[in-house]
Amino acid sequence: MKTTGSPLAAGAIALCLLIGGTRAQAEDPPRSLGTIEPNKPLITTVGNKKIIAFFVSDNHSCAVQTVVWEKGDENASSATGVRLVLKAEDTMNVAGSWGSLILKCGKDAATMDVVETRNYVLSAK
Repeated sequence: MKTTGSPLAAGAIALCLLIGGTRAQAEDPPRSLGTIEPNKPLITTVGNKKIIAFFVSDNHSCAVQTVVWEKGDENASSATGVRLVLKAEDTMNVAGSWGSLILKCGKDAATMDVVETRNYVLSAK
């Protein structure tokens, strides 16, 4: 039995496959921004946000401070921040529609690893 398909349907299928493939390729993989030491700030841009993050080692914990603001905001009136303490080898995620910054307190709170990801994380299970 011979089957024939519509050239329009074949084109639509090809377009869907192309768009799906392009989307998968366009997603950015996580990017390591490096390892920082206590009292050494990380200053970076993620999406349209500027970010400063640093920590102080305190009794085998990382006392972390992070500030995020709009890239073009010279007065930093859009700035918002968070301060918290992570136990050694714990992780925090600073996330918004702009993307996500993952901060991991190192062993004995001697360092902090920083990873940027474009994925917006609403919650963790």
